[in-house]
Amino acid sequence: MLKRIFLTLTLILLPLSFAVNAATEKETETTTVTDVDRFKPINEEGFVKKEYAPVKTGSSLENYLPSYAEGTFVKLVAENKGYYKTLNNRYLQKDSVKLTDTFYGSNKLTAITYDEKGFSLNMGRATEYSAKLTSTDFELTLFDTALKEKSVIKADNKMFSYLDHKYYPSKKTPRLDLKFRLSKKDTFIGYNISFEDNIMRVDFNKKTEDIKILLDCENEKTASLLKQKLENSGFEVLTANKEDTNTAKLQYCLSQSPAAFVSIKETIKQEPAILYTTSTPLAEKTASATSYPLKQQPQTLNSTTFCPCFIVEIPAEDSTTVKKTTEYIASSFEEYFKGTSKKS
Repeated sequence: MLKRIFLTLTLILLPLSFAVNAATEKETETTTVTDVDRFKPINEEGFVKKEYAPVKTGSSLENYLPSYAEGTFVKLVAENKGYYKTLNNRYLQKDSVKLTDTFYGSNKLTAITYDEKGFSLNMGRATEYSAKLTSTDFELTLFDTALKEKSVIKADNKMFSYLDHKYYPSKKTPRLDLKFRLSKKDTFIGYNISFEDNIMRVDFNKKTEDIKILLDCENEKTASLLKQKLENSGFEVLTANKEDTNTAKLQYCLSQSPAAFVSIKETIKQEPAILYTTSTPLAEKTASATSYPLKQQPQTLNSTTFCPCFIVEIPAEDSTTVKKTTEYIASSFEEYFKGTSKKS
């Protein structure tokens, strides 16, 4: 009986290089939680110790949020066998958090400094956060964070036209919402958040005209077909070492500063699908072109927020589907980056 083989195409857009810590190779979770009432109260503090640590929400932990950066400070209020619950109702796998005996106290935003790549937030310590990038704004929420004074809130005219804020004072859970209005629409395609002690760093990926794509594929025929389609659409295609781990491939990708990373792996799945951690316009565009369903299924290579990233699964033995899918991917890329659509 022949096994049905599928290909996984992981697309990660990365136009700028920057230093990142190694991504975890752990693709699936070992603990499944179906009843959050099993959590027992605790009073602990800790730091996220893994890059791209999955963050969950929801009554049954069914929803994913963008991953926390390594070094994110968390106040923990409950635990069960596999998860910690944070003060801000986020759930983290226990093996992604390192507890600390040090009491860090309250947190305040004291300064914002800008440069050509992004900005830095000077605070009392790291903190939980949520972020969202749109075509016109970058929205950032700092949980458990107070505002020192309103004079801190100012925008850099080169990158942002203005900075709006809303502060919600609370003795237990203060919150600061920041909205950075982009000086030019569609300037960025992604962002990266990192911590170094009490400094929160936000770097952006600029949308550029020179677009390189890094291709990683175990199936040479499909790799050649997709490479040809992408080159016909005007992209430069590089090749990764297929023997490398996901972390090594990601690091190589970053070092080469491509605009996209396409990873094709053989795996057994039931039907074609597009998998994502955080949905993006490019993922939605590709899903619309292929008519494949979008599914939230975080994995190492689709968990970064530094770029739109997703995984496309297609059946390898169906040559017609493979051919059409590679055409749709190239067409979606061309439309997203260049504003045109042409199937090769």
